[in-house]
Amino acid sequence: MYYSRNFVFAVLLLQLSFAKFSWAQGAVPPVNGAPNLSGQGRFVKPTTSTTLSFNDVTELKRLADRGNGVAQNNLAYRYMRGQDGSPDLQQARKLFVAAAAQGVAAAEYNLGVLYERGLGVAQDYATAAEHYRVAAEKGHALAEARIGLLYENGWGVPRSYSEAMKWYRAAAEQGDPSAQCRIADGYYEGAGHRRDYKEAAQWYRRAAEQGFGPAQNNLAALYHHGLGVQTDYPQALYWYGKAAGAGISEANNSLGVMYQDGLGVKRDLQQAAAWFTEAAEQGDLQGQFDLANLYMAGRGVPLDYVRAYFWYSIAARSGDKRSSHQLKQLRKLMTPRQVTDAQTMVSGRRPAEPAVEPELRNHPSVHH
Repeated sequence: MYYSRNFVFAVLLLQLSFAKFSWAQGAVPPVNGAPNLSGQGRFVKPTTSTTLSFNDVTELKRLADRGNGVAQNNLAYRYMRGQDGSPDLQQARKLFVAAAAQGVAAAEYNLGVLYERGLGVAQDYATAAEHYRVAAEKGHALAEARIGLLYENGWGVPRSYSEAMKWYRAAAEQGDPSAQCRIADGYYEGAGHRRDYKEAAQWYRRAAEQGFGPAQNNLAALYHHGLGVQTDYPQALYWYGKAAGAGISEANNSLGVMYQDGLGVKRDLQQAAAWFTEAAEQGDLQGQFDLANLYMAGRGVPLDYVRAYFWYSIAARSGDKRSSHQLKQLRKLMTPRQVTDAQTMVSGRRPAEPAVEPELRNHPSVHH
């Protein structure tokens, strides 16, 4: 990704730089052609109180046997996570069912997670949706967000963007950052309503300030390109840095672009290469392509056709056509021995070492 002053081109590049929305833990396989931009639900953390300790297993079992729904849910969580030995999915499901029958919304949500992820049961999005709906109708924020995601993608329920937004907004108003980010994505993409970058920025900020990495990256991208907010490179650097710390590969690559182009920082190709390396190692195609370009030209790193070949090849394997084209050009510059060495490196998938450790220099503080 390279920054352009041409506004239309900048918008196209921004679409490339935006982190795909991701939920915690894992990835749901695409269903019926739905885009793979979600992950699977995370289990609700157990309820704690002055009278019910999650760590007191004996007391949990005693109360669960007496029909205490909260104790049943918390004990099921322990079985699910294998905190008292090996995971016991069947016992966990049995207790979640018992707790749900007592009206515990968290247990209903956790049953939804089991069916969505196919843990101890056959994967069944329709059944997952039923459990999520019951919990959502009781005001459970995570369930509201999950049922919204199912409606958005048509997994187990009829695809309905309006229904998805209804549930996202319910979760977002309770402070769920993943739902806030999905609402922001809708305004950015113009999905279901007019495109509104300013509104997108406001929702991204709400999620970003809670530490949600994709929202931090996307807010940074808006500041980077001046969409919905005034162009502000220090703010872009700040939020890209936060997102990079949260493991968002696109943010690492964007930091490389900022250093490469001298946007908000002194131009530093070594730092650009270091950030591109971070992104490349995380599997970011743009980072792999950008890093290979530096090695091919010897900019910020020693000229190294072998490492350039390595990263172009890795990106090309994932379908990056630009990298495939660059490989053809690079081969013309390489000796037979270099090609052999590069192919050996690719077959062994040895990571390329960064030129220097990445750092954020003069890291700005956020202002509102």
